[in-house]
Amino acid sequence: MKIIICGEDKRQLVDCHDKIIEHTRGISLDFEVTMYDDAAELLHEIQRGNFSADIAYLEITMSATDGIEIARRLHEVNPRCRVIFHTEVPDHWDEAFSVGAVDYLVKGRYTPERFAATLRKCIESCRDESDESVIFTRSGTNIIVPISSIHYFDVLRKETTVHFAVKDGMEHFSFYSPMRRIEEIFSVRGFLRVHRDYLVQKDYIKCISGSTIMLTSGDLIPIGRTYKENIRGIK
Repeated sequence: MKIIICGEDKRQLVDCHDKIIEHTRGISLDFEVTMYDDAAELLHEIQRGNFSADIAYLEITMSATDGIEIARRLHEVNPRCRVIFHTEVPDHWDEAFSVGAVDYLVKGRYTPERFAATLRKCIESCRDESDESVIFTRSGTNIIVPISSIHYFDVLRKETTVHFAVKDGMEHFSFYSPMRRIEEIFSVRGFLRVHRDYLVQKDYIKCISGSTIMLTSGDLIPIGRTYKENIRGIK
């Protein structure tokens, strides 16, 4: 689970980071917490595309931009990101909630219990989302597949195939749906269009070599020339 913190006061960044670490101890999830003390750097990463975060702690006032604008840009590329304003400014409540904030924490005025409760609420929301499943249908046959288990989709002669992990390896199921429609549904769930015929889940990208992506499953996925920009910044 990826959590970002953005603000220009390094001491406050570290304090927020330490609170997050304290309140996530004992939770059986992997957490990646990244601090940004330069709002312009974060905004640049968002604008480059393919930026994702599950939870974002944002200061309101910053020199390069403000937290409201960052929240807007975040939700443009990642609508499901949970935004928490963690700020010294007490009078931007309306703007904060108009951009979909989960909470508005004014430094020095909230209790440790409230900080923990807000973080826990966001984590549980992410967990519920990760357990989300989708039903695929063909010729009267239905299968239910957890979205978190899907590695990639490919299409051949108008037939789309979903490739997903099961207990003993990988399975696949073919159905009829245009790749454009699949991309619309899954692009907000961490999937990237890397080729006219392929849509991959970013979390399963192991490495990229030249014009080929290797997934953690060992599958090799070609990168289309017109889609190289979509994977910029992925290591």
